[in-house]
Amino acid sequence: MRQDFLLEIGTEEIPAGFLTRIFQTLPRQVAELLSYHRLSYEDIKVMGTPRRLAIYVANLVDRQEDRSIEKLGPSKQVAYDAEGNPTKAAIGFARGQKTALEELEIISTEKGEYLGVRKKEIGQKSIDILSTALPGFIQDIPFQKSMRWQNFDLRFARPIHWLLALLGKTVIPFSMEGLASGNCSYGHRFMAPEVFTIEEPKQYMDLCRKANV
Repeated sequence: MRQDFLLEIGTEEIPAGFLTRIFQTLPRQVAELLSYHRLSYEDIKVMGTPRRLAIYVANLVDRQEDRSIEKLGPSKQVAYDAEGNPTKAAIGFARGQKTALEELEIISTEKGEYLGVRKKEIGQKSIDILSTALPGFIQDIPFQKSMRWQNFDLRFARPIHWLLALLGKTVIPFSMEGLASGNCSYGHRFMAPEVFTIEEPKQYMDLCRKANV
């Protein structure tokens, strides 16, 4: 199953020159984040105004694919004695992997034969990955200059006032310096300053236009 992902960071006014550069660099940063976490998607769009920076990812997969992973331990010579009995090294490796000795196997590599174990790694849900990853991702957005405000450790181009994060119709839960994510945004500062709710990412552009954004 695939769903659209929307992240909007609402701020005080960011200089236009800052945004021009970010529009060029941020799509790559988003792609690197998703690739690192093995989350496939169809397209990435980065949009913004002086008071908001938005990322729209179309058709993001809802979870990682399961995968098989290998964990290598001691070499075959170290893992077994002359009679073929497992050594302390083999027993310690099995304990560390929380695996029974009989489930271990000899795995051939370019460097020789090693005791190892093959495990199935269950893919995580995209919403759980993003919930954990987004605070660090936001803090790493590379503006020419950044600032702190109040007594927070967070640095950004300008103070952040709201965070909108949706995967499909579900809010991606996270917080930064006490500011929690949600599904609400704000219209034009003077012409439509009221808050409005976005139920799913595909509504975003139409609702922004109606709010004179």
